Amino acid sequence: MYNYAVQLDDEFCTTMFSGAYHPAFQSVKGYHVLLSIISMFSISYFFVAYSNLLAFHFNIKILFFFQFFACFLQAAILGIAQTHHLVLALISTNPCDVVLPPWLYTSLNLPLIFSMLCMEFSQILMVIERTLASCLVICYEKSTKTIGIVLTVIAIIVPLITCLYMYYDDEFDYPQMSAMATSPDSEVKVNYIFITINVLNFLTLMHSIGLYRHNQREVRV
Repeated sequence: MYNYAVQLDDEFCTTMFSGAYHPAFQSVKGYHVLLSIISMFSISYFFVAYSNLLAFHFNIKILFFFQFFACFLQAAILGIAQTHHLVLALISTNPCDVVLPPWLYTSLNLPLIFSMLCMEFSQILMVIERTLASCLVICYEKSTKTIGIVLTVIAIIVPLITCLYMYYDDEFDYPQMSAMATSPDSEVKVNYIFITINVLNFLTLMHSIGLYRHNQREVRV
């Protein structure tokens, strides 16, 4: 028996986890499994069939491929997690049976968050790379590959540091029935990071629109 932050008895489990048996909950799990399988197949097919045909500069191509990897990792972990949760809900008879062991919750939740952050930051860094390409348009196509490698390293390090910030003092000892759930000990920091990412996404979108219009004017000139 694991040492949870709260007493795990039948009353607590019935109150908190009886939703695991609801058809809507199980339908969502099934949908996530199907979506994950389709996503992994689509990513793999595109990579095998078209990766050699992409006429991208190395610096944007390596970021593009890294985002493919992050998306595939996200889909794979989500598919594994949701399959486990769905099967567990179908075969269990007691709400306490659907509670994830802390080690399992941690090993699924952290890669999910990390891969999601990699997806987000790689998009932002691709816009930064395109901005550099636009500003250095005369010499960029013949420039070094160092920029792409450095940006890809940043796309890995920043999510790692962000995960460390969110979870460094979290003991992951609160009962959870889903790897997608947020640990109460880290809830405030996780929400803060997600709000920050949404703001960054909006700013990146606005910058992308501006960059596109700028490049269109340069082409006409």
